[in-house]
Amino acid sequence: MFKIAWTSKITGAPGWGEAIYTEEEAVRWRDWANKKYPDISHWIETEDVLKPLNLKGHRCSYGDLTFVAHTTPPTSHDNSPI
Repeated sequence: MFKIAWTSKITGAPGWGEAIYTEEEAVRWRDWANKKYPDISHWIETEDVLKPLNLKGHRCSYGDLTFVAHTTPPTSHDNSPI
């Protein structure tokens, strides 16, 4: 998965979105954003999708043997410029 990252050419403030795009989609968004917002430099970054940990048989930090591992849901942000 790929995400769009950016830095303001004026302030140097960085930012980035979520890794939700294919490479082709990310390239299109990057190109569009660099034309639409010339004072901001946009680029794409790759992000490996993490596999859930297999914690079966492990104890939580409190020693609770009934601990059930769950994946944490990603934070939802809509950074799409369209």
